[in-house]
Amino acid sequence: MNIFNNTIRFGFICILCNLYSISLFSQQENESSLYAPNSYIVYPGNSISIPVQKAFGVWQNIQTLKATAPDLSENVSAELLWQDTPGLISGVQVDDTSASENALINVTTNSKSGNAVVCVKVGNVIRWSWHIWVTDYLPDNQNIEYDTEGRRLTFMSMNLGAISWSANDHTSYGLLYQYGRKDPFPASKSDSLETNYSFGSDTIYDISNNILNSTAEKVTAENNLANTITNPLSFYFGNSANVNDWYSVNDVHNDTLWSGTNGRKGIFDPSPEGWRVPSSDQIPADLPMVINDVFSMGGSRDYTDGSFFMTGNYGMYWSATPNSPLAYYMFLSEPLTETQSSHYRANGYAIRCIKDDGSVAGIVNMENSKSPVVVSSENKEITVLLQDNLYTGALVCVYNINGILLSKVPLNSSRTIVTSNVAPGIYFVRIYGAENFVTKILVK
Repeated sequence: MNIFNNTIRFGFICILCNLYSISLFSQQENESSLYAPNSYIVYPGNSISIPVQKAFGVWQNIQTLKATAPDLSENVSAELLWQDTPGLISGVQVDDTSASENALINVTTNSKSGNAVVCVKVGNVIRWSWHIWVTDYLPDNQNIEYDTEGRRLTFMSMNLGAISWSANDHTSYGLLYQYGRKDPFPASKSDSLETNYSFGSDTIYDISNNILNSTAEKVTAENNLANTITNPLSFYFGNSANVNDWYSVNDVHNDTLWSGTNGRKGIFDPSPEGWRVPSSDQIPADLPMVINDVFSMGGSRDYTDGSFFMTGNYGMYWSATPNSPLAYYMFLSEPLTETQSSHYRANGYAIRCIKDDGSVAGIVNMENSKSPVVVSSENKEITVLLQDNLYTGALVCVYNINGILLSKVPLNSSRTIVTSNVAPGIYFVRIYGAENFVTKILVK
């Protein structure tokens, strides 16, 4: 028997295999899927497969969503909701429409840079959506390290969704987010606006490159979280009664969407895997002054109606920290920097991700810890031996060196043959389990 287990980081191998930044999570209980990322970095011209389990997990386990009695029994489908560059996405489809929560969304990109949002539907209802950041930017290799008060903080060197490093033009603005929501809204495509509270410079497109329009609407529901998921293109604005929050028409607020009660990265955090929205205490007072050449002044979307405000003049960056009923953010202008400001949650601000401190599951180092599974090869078969019952029912995908999916099976026994009759070579086995890892196996 030949056993050749070696854990690898996503960045390098996934570029080679067209599998960039896929999240791994457990299928045994959908609770585990709740913390899968809501955005993925994809190298231009490459593809990605996204497990849809999170779409089922949130509606089955988050009480405010479960209370809506969602119908999750119908077939699944996938589609592109929008792209900010014509021709950015060439294809979006589900690998098996009857596979329910075991399905994968396959997204194919062209050799362009930009942003897109794809969704999974159950029946005709959007149940979850994901941001696809198509870029050659590699945040693990290109970032900003900043030492303060005995801590080393690692920030991305670009805004979430940006396509350039230039702080002086709109390509560096990235995307804008309402506090606590996972879905982005395009920033202005103008370098400056002569008139505030304007619209029209955020053109987005469907899969056929037809122009789309995002909408802005007033919150009317007591439980508006469900509406924001099923209507990710809608910018919700509040009123004085709910202190201009999108979450509910009443004075009800949720402080744990971007940061869980235990400090873990929140279920609705919009950052890619391994990154998160920084807390307010992770934004030192002198941070923007030290690295002010990489913070852009992209303005915001205003909490009153989603219109653009102070584009090119001010920079607004959310933290994950609530100051209920408001939330903390960083405010930048030429004469003034304030890292502990607070404002209404319905505002659309930029995000500068920080490296996750490890409070959420990262890629398992199988050389230094006991592996929950053992992947082995013998007689042209790849077999998974289950070492931890938490992985019972977990989904296993096998890819060849070119990133082509060869098999997708659940772990239903202590020893599962995940693929057979394979040619000699190197294969990559992704375990969608309670910890995030990908394993390399050599078949002789």
